Amino acid sequence: MCESIVELLRYTKRNCARVKNIMADIEDIESADIPEIEKNSLLGAIAEFNNNKSDLCIRFYQRLESAYTAYSSDAVCVAEILYGSSSTCKTLTLFGVREHYITVNQNKFEKLVRDLLLSKRYIVELYRDNPKCNPRFTLLGRGSPGNLDYFEDIIYRQAEFVDSG
Repeated sequence: MCESIVELLRYTKRNCARVKNIMADIEDIESADIPEIEKNSLLGAIAEFNNNKSDLCIRFYQRLESAYTAYSSDAVCVAEILYGSSSTCKTLTLFGVREHYITVNQNKFEKLVRDLLLSKRYIVELYRDNPKCNPRFTLLGRGSPGNLDYFEDIIYRQAEFVDSG
């Protein structure tokens, strides 16, 4: 009996360490600040790029493999959906103009995509920043309530998860 308890304690301790590492990675992604060098050129490009965007379109920019950032009014919308308040947005200042941004991890991004496309009926666009190209941002995928093709893996993965529970 004692051996079983000792094994259980070891197993619990190992898994707690793994969970702590995963949580630390998630916090690092969400608290990751945009490097100072990137701020000026990135904000200028995003402001210009977002000029003719529809109000019903939310644009995400993939910075890392599992980190997604929304800027300006998109960031405020994302923060209100996720946290019920825009106070979680970070702020960048460029030439005296303040811009909001928010960075989310993979799990929160997937939750947002499902919520925006299925419940709120928004258009979701995912871009990757490539400073060496013109235009600077490359469209990775676009989804709308009538066209879920690019994001259907995210949407159906959650449906399978819920059904199997």
